[in-house]
Amino acid sequence: MFRAGKLTRSGGLFSAIAKQSKLINIKPVNRITFSFDPFSKNSVEIRHFLFQYSIARVKATNINCKYRTNIVCDGSPPEVLFELTKPDGEKEKLKVLCENLTCLEILQLTNKHISQYIVEPEETSKVPVTKATKAAQRSRK
Repeated sequence: MFRAGKLTRSGGLFSAIAKQSKLINIKPVNRITFSFDPFSKNSVEIRHFLFQYSIARVKATNINCKYRTNIVCDGSPPEVLFELTKPDGEKEKLKVLCENLTCLEILQLTNKHISQYIVEPEETSKVPVTKATKAAQRSRK
């Protein structure tokens, strides 16, 4: 039997999480609050998500971001609350309910929503200084 094309395998769940982890950028985030009940079966995924956001490379994207972890004992669903600053200076809150989501899905959602507030710095092009412009500047003085 002849098959056309290329058979590839995905890298799996761990490589997908690693890929999303490399995309995390928390520049517009002022505070992140993780809230979960450790005795709930749904808390495992948010703990993995908390680990991904605790990596030094992620924290280096915004050293002023404050992390807060609320451990509750009331059986409430796990959630993550992001306090963001928009490019126009307006404050916004993003609440992610993580009850039935995997770590990968939470990473994808947060990367999608937070990345829209990241402002890329504008590149200023430098005009090369030629001998003629240097001579003209000297003659003005």
